[in-house]
Amino acid sequence: MSTASEPIPSDEHQANPVPEAADRFVGRYPEAAVDARGPNVIVTLLGEWDFSSLSALQAAFEAAVADAPDTVCVDLAGATFIDVACLGEIRRMQHEQEARGARFELLHPSDMVRSVASVLGWEPLVDGGGCEEG
Repeated sequence: MSTASEPIPSDEHQANPVPEAADRFVGRYPEAAVDARGPNVIVTLLGEWDFSSLSALQAAFEAAVADAPDTVCVDLAGATFIDVACLGEIRRMQHEQEARGARFELLHPSDMVRSVASVLGWEPLVDGGGCEEG
């Protein structure tokens, strides 16, 4: 055990482990893009979405609905993971948009998303399928 008076051993020639560790997370950090296409908006989610990224998801949804689009689409093709907290936020957004008379659709939900939604009884969340991508 080191005491405060002993220097911490270091090797100046040792490779920095941080870049190697960071390489493992490439593509995992969540990213959201909001693309307005006339009266429609597509929110594209990339990477891993969990409770720690919930506020970023909420911010993306707020930006998406700022101009009250006719249709809000959430594209999950690039989402590698979505936990129940984020699925719950997607569900909340669905209810909010449908309550104001807008359409809400998911694009490319993974089998995992379909499975979790099914277990939670949220099949309408993934059964839409009619969102246009262009």
